[in-house]
Amino acid sequence: VGGGGGAYLLMGTLSNCVVTGNGSVSPVGAGVRVGGNSLVTHCVIKNNATTGNYVGGIQLDAGILRNSLIISNSSSLGSAGVSLSASGARMENCTVAGNLCPGNNNGALAVVNGATGINSIVRDNTYTVSTPTNFFAATTPAITYCNLEFPWPGESNLSTNAMFMDPAATNYTLGDSACIDAGTNLDWMTTTEGTDLAGNPRINGARVDMGAYEFTLGRLACSIMANPTRGLSPLPVVLQASVVGEHMTGLYYWWSFTNAAVIDVQGGDKEIVTNSFAPGQPTVTLTVSNDYGEVAQDTQVLKISAPTCYVARLGFNTSMFPYADWQTAASNLNDAVAAAVAGV
Repeated sequence: VGGGGGAYLLMGTLSNCVVTGNGSVSPVGAGVRVGGNSLVTHCVIKNNATTGNYVGGIQLDAGILRNSLIISNSSSLGSAGVSLSASGARMENCTVAGNLCPGNNNGALAVVNGATGINSIVRDNTYTVSTPTNFFAATTPAITYCNLEFPWPGESNLSTNAMFMDPAATNYTLGDSACIDAGTNLDWMTTTEGTDLAGNPRINGARVDMGAYEFTLGRLACSIMANPTRGLSPLPVVLQASVVGEHMTGLYYWWSFTNAAVIDVQGGDKEIVTNSFAPGQPTVTLTVSNDYGEVAQDTQVLKISAPTCYVARLGFNTSMFPYADWQTAASNLNDAVAAAVAGV
């Protein structure tokens, strides 16, 4: 009580740690609570949970959160990811993503007056309220050079897809992203502490990147950006390939829309394709090659609802989304309603 579920830090440093699987029943961070002149750096804070109006990931009453990844935390009413809960608290070059905010408007990030967020990404968190937000503050907090889920005033802020390489595999490095070279350089970045979460040099261009990871060229890698990812059948979906790597000549694309063993579209000009999807949860597969002989692959699961959802409460069937007929009907009304809402 009074401290974080995983760690409670006063006047010290928490570095290169993974804080996971903790909970809290008091108004503090379920993962970490920070106070005093403290530093949390190069840490992963994930899979922590709390109920009530509390913080799921990390709460800073003071101190600095830097070069860290805050993912897959949850809070029923409070901020699910990060709370900069007092004047002087500061977040630098962090990625806050994949956190669950089921019943609140504080979203994944709560910031009070006098706190600061800079060079960070707050994207792809899950909200279930009708009007979610990122912040809870009496007036505009000092949020600058950040990529945010929802537009927010502040110098050089973005509100665009961060193009994470593979969030499903918890890979939050950057692909072909607007976050690259979009931050502002800070003094510590040119010291021995100037590395990102993966240990790479923090500045790899004219300016630092937003988020916990600095973009570095290497082997060919790809990711899929689908728009939309869920909806009502027949659903036309635009699929775009994001490709990065040191060798970017001779790129060739193969797309499989439902079955990875069947190539539906291929070609050197197929960076963007469109397909109309029937009800179900199809897995789209993208494979990319280059002239250097490298091959990369990514998948994206879509959720396509049927125009009519069936419910069979007697249970003489095999229940399976999207509950499009009596043979796969939902076993209860709630599941059917949720499937229908997914198609709105």
